[in-house]
Amino acid sequence: MGARTAVEEVRFTLVLTGTYRIVALSAEGARVTLRSIGPGGYFGEVGILAKKAPGNWAAIPDKAGDVLSMSHADFAEVLDRVPRLRSELLHDVASQAAKWAERIFELAILSPRARLLSELLRLADLHEGDGPQVMLCSAPTHDTLASEIGITREAVSRHLKSLRTEGLIISSRREITLTDLPRLRALVKAEID
Repeated sequence: MGARTAVEEVRFTLVLTGTYRIVALSAEGARVTLRSIGPGGYFGEVGILAKKAPGNWAAIPDKAGDVLSMSHADFAEVLDRVPRLRSELLHDVASQAAKWAERIFELAILSPRARLLSELLRLADLHEGDGPQVMLCSAPTHDTLASEIGITREAVSRHLKSLRTEGLIISSRREITLTDLPRLRALVKAEID
């Protein structure tokens, strides 16, 4: 998994286990997370549908797992044979485009604290359950969070400490528990509105 440069290299990949971040990469190595995916998620569909590579991107494992990968030609053949799958995939791509627009808005407009909250909520969405709290096992490091949301590691540490003090998170070395998802969502929404 990694950067793609030609349509022949584009593969449709279905995540069976584990969690991955799909990131855009700059020539200097800077990266921005486009989306996070877990079991049942997939990537490579944009390149296949557009019949060209979407640019320099990589799938980075947060928790490595098993994936099923198909070549561009094989997946295109499946889409031709199963029109309903193509239709559902196009719907998903349109939905993902809206999420990318939201992500661009977050990076351009939101405060560093709200960007951090948005990223934590995105990671929480990968976990099953509908309760008011969620534990992020194998949580990203402060450095990783900082690079994903465009702030310094020190700012991430400062905001996480503030969230702990407010009782909104409980954190240890590689785990973060978001204790009040509705309140965290409301904090981000309040900044947007």
